[in-house]
Amino acid sequence: MKAKGLENQQKIVQSAADLFYQKGYNQTSFTEIANASGLPRGNFYYYFKTKDDILKAVVDARVEAIRGMIEQWQTLDKPPKQRLNLLLDLVLNEADDIVDHGCPLGTLSAELGKDQRLLQEKTLEMFDLLVSWVVDAFQALGCDEPYELGLHIMGRLQGISVMTHLYQNKPFLETEIQALKAWVDQL
Repeated sequence: MKAKGLENQQKIVQSAADLFYQKGYNQTSFTEIANASGLPRGNFYYYFKTKDDILKAVVDARVEAIRGMIEQWQTLDKPPKQRLNLLLDLVLNEADDIVDHGCPLGTLSAELGKDQRLLQEKTLEMFDLLVSWVVDAFQALGCDEPYELGLHIMGRLQGISVMTHLYQNKPFLETEIQALKAWVDQL
């Protein structure tokens, strides 16, 4: 694909990612994605035949972004507790967006899980990357049942995100993340 075509495709994917996060997948139309990307709707069909195809590209882009973030974190060569705190700091840094829209990974996955299970399975890739990275940190700490602890911390983060968004309560998120940091420090 030529540079201009790749640029257009990336505009579509980024615009769709933002809209899916802000409005939800099912509530976002092709026209809204076209308007947000600044590209004529007719051009979409050259890059994506269906909205599901756009969703798959959005998830692929998020997976690659998560992979890149994890690779960057690994180059920092931090001890396991500090690695876990990187994830917790990420949530703190995204607090305003979480208040407004919830967790970008969790909200999409939950929405698709209601009636589009095949599409939801695609979103598991995002969680699998993070869970695997967290499990590795717990293993490096020598914790018993690192997989269960990985699911525990990811589950807590999702619950915190849901309640923060529901109650529009950023201080709640901040307090809960500090509690998780204290828990990690005591491991």
